[in-house]
Order: sequence, then C-alpha cells, then structure tokens
Amino acid sequence: MIAAKKDSIQESELVWGPEVITGPKFTKKLRVDEGTNAVIMLDGAYQETLPPGGHMLARFSLFRQCKIYHVDMKDRQLMVESQGELIIQEPAPLPVDISVVIAYRVVEPRIVALEVSRPLATLFDYTVEAMRDAVKHSKFEDFLTGGNASSLIYHHLLGRELDRYLGIQVLNVQIASLRGDERVRGLIVEEGINLREEQAISDRQYHVARREMQIQMEQALNQGRIAEAMRLTPEYVYLTNPQMFEMLYGNRRVTDELRLQGLIELARAGMIDVSAITGSSQDYAQALGQMLTGRHIAGQIAPGLPGMIPPGELRRKLEAATEVDSALYAVARIRDHQTSAQLGMNRTYVLQAGIRKSIPVGFQGQILPSLFGKEAIEFEIAVHAAGIDIKPDWTQKYSFRQDTVSSFVEFYLTPRESGFKEVRIEFYYERHWLAQIKIEVKVADVELASLP
Repeated sequence: MIAAKKDSIQESELVWGPEVITGPKFTKKLRVDEGTNAVIMLDGAYQETLPPGGHMLARFSLFRQCKIYHVDMKDRQLMVESQGELIIQEPAPLPVDISVVIAYRVVEPRIVALEVSRPLATLFDYTVEAMRDAVKHSKFEDFLTGGNASSLIYHHLLGRELDRYLGIQVLNVQIASLRGDERVRGLIVEEGINLREEQAISDRQYHVARREMQIQMEQALNQGRIAEAMRLTPEYVYLTNPQMFEMLYGNRRVTDELRLQGLIELARAGMIDVSAITGSSQDYAQALGQMLTGRHIAGQIAPGLPGMIPPGELRRKLEAATEVDSALYAVARIRDHQTSAQLGMNRTYVLQAGIRKSIPVGFQGQILPSLFGKEAIEFEIAVHAAGIDIKPDWTQKYSFRQDTVSSFVEFYLTPRESGFKEVRIEFYYERHWLAQIKIEVKVADVELASLP
C-alpha cells in the first residue's frame, strides 16, 4: 500500500520543465509567476535562479543552449498513509494504521530541480521511516490517544536535515488519523478498569486502617489527659498500684507502637527532622521520650515501665522508615567549550550527556522523576540540532545504576551552517519522554583555527 501511494505522487506539481529556449535570445523575455522560481541551465550546467517577474534573456550567449526549470515555492502538503504495514511492539506485536500530513516548502530550488530526480518521493520515503521510528517508541494505548507521535516524526525529519540535502524544509507534522485493532483496545481498557478497581479497594483499606490508628492515638492521648487532670503520673500509679496501671493507661508497648507510627508518618511528610532525635546535641533516649510522652525524663525513658520499646529498636525503625531516594538529574554539556565562545564551522565538538545524582560543574541539568532500586536502568538519549552533523547517531542507549557512577555517552557535533543554533538533548525511559535540555550556541561564519 505504501509503495502504491508513492507511485501515485505527481512530481510535475512541484517541478516542471525543462523549457528549451530556441532562436535568438535577444528577442525572448522570461516571465516567472509569483510563488515560483526559475532555474536556468546553460549548456547543461547550472547558471542562476531567477525570482518572480520579467527577465530578458538577451544577456545569455546566442550560441549556448538554454534550459529553464520552474519550481513551486509555495507552502505545500504531502499526505502519507499506511495500512497494516506498521507494527507496534508494546504490549504485543500489533498492526496499526496512521495517516500524517507533512507541511513543507522548497528552500533551495536548484537542489530540487537539478540534484534530486524525485524530490517528493524522497520526502515520502523519509516520512515513512520517521513513522516507523515513532511507532517503535510508542505503546499501543499511548499511540491511539495521540501521545507525542507527531513530535517524534517531526524531530526525526529535522534530524535528517532535508533543507540541506533535499532542498525542502519541513514546517509541521499533523496526525490525520490513528487506527488500531478495536478488540485489542477493548481488552486493554478492561484491564485498566480492573487495575483501577483494585487500586480503589487498596486505597479504601489504607484509609480505614489510618482512621483506626488515629482513633487509637486519640484514645491514648485522652487517657494521658485524664491522668494529668488527676495529677497522677504513670510512674506513680505503677509503683503504688500496679494492678490499676494497665486499666488506667493501657498497655504501654501498644501505645508507644501507635505513637511511633505517627512519628514515622510525620517524618515521611517532612514535618519533623530525624536529626532532632539522632543528633549529638541531645541524648537519643531523652529526645525520643519527649516526643513519645510529651515530658522531659532525666536521661532515660521510664525504665521501670513494662513493655517499653528499647530505644535502639525505635532508632532503627524510625531511620529505616524515613529513608528516601535521592533525586536524579539529566545533565549535558559541550566538553571544553565556554558558553560565551563561538563554535567554528566544520570543526568537531564532543557533547556529553548522562544521569547524575547532582548537576556537575559546567553542566546543564533537569531533575528526573524518582527511579527506585539499584539495578541497571536503560535510558535513550536523543540529540537534535539543525545545521549541525551528529555522529555516530542522533540516538544512543545509556545504562545507569544508582550505586555506581556511569560514564557519559558522547555525541560528536560538527557545525555546517553559521548563526545561532539550538542543541536539544532529550531523555527517554521505556519509550516515555522524561526531560529536555537546551544548549544555545553561536556558530561563526568562518572556520576558526582554534577556539577556547
């Protein structure tokens, strides 16, 4: 189907000619319509490109053959469709159909008219390649909801530098239609509903347990207020009437367990500082006794009370419960290059990119979502830059472990055009976009012998 669509493309709508000028040229006048350019060849060699308007041909030699190609310079659209040829891999190999509309314009009529035999067919082939790459980086459900398929196709075409090699600039990519197997989609939707129902049950159980814990904590606090109102301390009751102790105050170990759970929840929410308990400024047992009982107990936590949790055990529980993963950052830089310095044309620079727990000096960075575990995590790093060659490829794999320092992945950048350029470094994890870093540089309009 894709091959049939390609064969139906009419190249003459973009380029028509050649028009051979015969007879004396001093009597000929060439009229170029608005929205077109005329490419002139003399004796089979390119001579010049003429803009819209009237042009006398008398300035060309009488004895040289003159051929004229007309090139459409207006913004145009190319429809590319696939039916059953593209296969998505997640959650299983499934055929999908996609139709895209490519908005483009000719920026170099000489290349379109003289250097490429079928420019529209070539643009069609590049678009099909970009569609396959977009499908490869998408999941079935994300694909059907649109996702970032158009962005993936657009950036893939930008990376090909079609304006330089094909003479055509891609302006926009629009998804016209997305289609997939509705039976498979129904199964995925049903599975998603089941997962949401299970999550709702789990959340409900969590809130019920949390409410019960709050009620028990309030009951324990109320018992303490009653004892305070009676001006009786737990130590006094235990020493004078042990049989009444549990009746009045309950089981002290159970109470401390409940209070410990409350402390852990506050620590996780960042409302208390663990160092306030474990710091050297005060004794750990004394500080924990204050937080659990609300009273200062000189250097110890009522060692005579039954069922008290040992301070060492409380320390281990609280510190283990408040451990959190450190943040991760996507980082990138152009090695040995100052941000204020210019890049030299046709000179190669090294772009380094990777993942770190902090942003190193000289790098730009973006924070990433938390990724748990110390096992190896596979990322994809993609680099896009117009007018700059990227080697060995515009995408590379990158492996990261939280317990080791991974080396940076390196891209080799060679500027081919002068002016201000933007280098975009994008990070993907399991085909999902995570972060983007932009590095703005200026390329000198001459080749520099050496740069800082």
